[in-house]
Parts: sequence; C-alpha cells; structure tokens
Amino acid sequence: MASKFSPSVVIFIITSCLFTIVSFSLVSYIAATDLIRFDVRAFYTGAVMAAHNVTTGFYDPTVQYTWQKQFFAIPDQTYLLPFVYPSFVALPISVIASLPIELFYKVVAIADIFLLLWTFFILLRTLKLFSDPVQTGIACLLFFSFLPLWESVMQIQLTPILFFAFIVAWAAQKKHHNFLAGVALSLLLVRPHLIIVPVIVLIYKQQWRTLAGIGAGGIILLFLFAWTTGIASVFTYLHVLLNYQSLAGMYDQPHLEATLKGFLHAITHTRDLGHILPAYIFLSGGILILLLRSLKGTINTTKPSFDIQWSLIIVTTILTSPHTLFHDVLLLMLPILILVQRLVGYLSKRSVMQWKLWCVIYGVFFFELLSGIFRSYPVMLVPLILSIFGLLMWQLRQEQARQSLHAV
Repeated sequence: MASKFSPSVVIFIITSCLFTIVSFSLVSYIAATDLIRFDVRAFYTGAVMAAHNVTTGFYDPTVQYTWQKQFFAIPDQTYLLPFVYPSFVALPISVIASLPIELFYKVVAIADIFLLLWTFFILLRTLKLFSDPVQTGIACLLFFSFLPLWESVMQIQLTPILFFAFIVAWAAQKKHHNFLAGVALSLLLVRPHLIIVPVIVLIYKQQWRTLAGIGAGGIILLFLFAWTTGIASVFTYLHVLLNYQSLAGMYDQPHLEATLKGFLHAITHTRDLGHILPAYIFLSGGILILLLRSLKGTINTTKPSFDIQWSLIIVTTILTSPHTLFHDVLLLMLPILILVQRLVGYLSKRSVMQWKLWCVIYGVFFFELLSGIFRSYPVMLVPLILSIFGLLMWQLRQEQARQSLHAV
C-alpha cells in the first residue's frame, strides 16, 4: 500500500486540486454568462417540479414547459429541454431547488467534481497505480485532460454516477463483495438502458448474488420513484423511454451519439430508426456474442484477466447503447487505463529507452486530440471505440493463454 505521503499520492492530490480549481472557475463563468445552453435547464426543471410535488403530467412536455419558462427565457415549447430521467434523480436535487439557478448549478457541479475525484481514487487504488509515480502521473494526465470529463462537469450530467457505478462494482467484485457490486450497478438505472448488458452478462455467468444486489438496489430506487411522483409515473416513464426521440425533438440527433446506432444513422444519412434497426440489432448482437464468448469458463476476479473482461463489458455497453453522448465516453477511462498500464509495463520490462515511454504519453494526447476534434461529431469516435474493443480482446487472449501456461 502506498504511503500517505508517497510521490504518487502527492501527484494525485496536486492534479485533483488543479482540476477542482479550474473546473469550478469554468462553472462559475458559465453560471454568470449563459446557462440556457446547458442541461442544467432540464435538471432544474425536474428538481423544482419534484419540490412542488408535481405528480400528474410530470413527464408531459407541456407541463414541463410551463415550469421551465418561469426560469428561462424560452420563446415556445420547441425550445424545451425536457427532464427525461427517472423522477428519483430529481429527488436529491429538489432539496436545493429553492436556490437561484446559478447557485443550484454550482452546487450540483461541486457534487459531480467530488464524486468524480472519489471514483478516480478508487480506480487508481484498485489498479495499484499508486505504487508507481510514473503510471500515476500518466493516469492523472489522461484522466484530467479527457474532454468527456470536463463535458460531464460543465453539463452537470449523470455520467459521474454511471462512472461511479461501474468502477465501484468492479472494485467490489475484486474483493468478492458481489452483493455490494450489484447494489452499485443498480445506480445505472438512472439511465436504464445502460444496465442491460451487465445484467445479460451476470445471468450468463450465473452471478446470482450480484443480481440480487441489483434487485435490492432497484427495489429501493423504484420505491423512491413512486414516492416522488406516484406509481403511475413509472409506467409513464417507460413510455418516455420508448419514445424519447420524439420528445420535443430533443434527442433526434444521432450524430451526437457515440454508439453503433448513431454511427449507422450517420453513414446512412437517415434519422429513421426503422431503416437502420436490422443492422443495429445484427451488429449489437455480434458484439454481445463476442463479449459472452470471451467470458467462457470460470472468472477469477483476482486475476488481471478480470480487469480486461470488465473493461469489455463497459465498451460493449457503450457501443450497443441506444443513447450515449460525448460525455458518456468518460466510462471508457478504465479500459483506456488498462491498455495504457499494460503498454507501459510491456515497455518497462524490455528496458525500452525513455523517449519511447514519452511516445506512449504523446499517444495518450493523440487520443485526447481526436476526442477534441470530434467533440461536435462524437459519432466518429465509434471506430476508435471499436479499436479499443479489439485491443482488449487481443489482450484478454494473451492473458488467458499466459494463465493456462502457468496452470500446466
């Protein structure tokens, strides 16, 4: 275990402080200039409605517009940025719904920042990167320069919760706390479609204790859902999920999605889901089958192969998701760090000259550059995400072959 004052911990603390200062400065600037362009509109609307115990028509665009126009100068309902999340998401932030919108935005952003830093600390500790200052530095460089991270903070998105869920579930399973891992995964229900792939994998591997944790967490969240807006709103929300593209026209922008679905929309120049649905199902099914084949046999959560397998689950979740935006690409941080860690270890074992190590760091920046270029067109990140999937599959084959050799 790393010392409290080890160089790695100092690197983490310094970079975290810098990130906090810079990100909060940007948040303060946005709060003072132009909040109307940011997703805080949707969250503030949901929080205020929950605080006023609105149950009837909670997901009705007309009702939401009536509330949203009280705080934002939007000319008509076509400019509505709707709240399309489970109502239990609005419950905790309804506590601060009485605050001015600018202060509300800052408080939620601060909460996001600290959740991200806590999750990143868990990630570094679980990967044992604190034992090597060089790898800690590379990880911090990659994480704090990753544009989806900044996007999720500026937009006060739910991505930090999703990131927390995946990382805590992974770390808990490595310590054989499977029920806790399931409870953590239940947090993915803030964006329900993202829990589909993990549940399929857990059923396939017969991980009943983890599934029980998901069920327990899901029951609690369902209770909070019904308590916030009534049991009828649960069924209304299911309708919203199935028709999200038509809700105020806000989510009919496939070029903003870093998914197979968005990629198919982009290359076929159509927004009609029916035109690309067969190909989407075929490709998603193919990716899922490859994932399940890679999980054959007994999974040993203490082996390096488990880190790769969990990374493959994350990548598959993103690719097959019907709705994943640029800020959600932050979920790829674990897969990327796994690949970078293995590459650095490979170079170190072969006494590669120091300048080649810097090539790895510049490679990291190259990925950052690409993510920056495609900020306005994140669907073009899909080939890169597919490349990450391929690299992980290759690394898993090598790791499994190494484990089989040692077992002989």
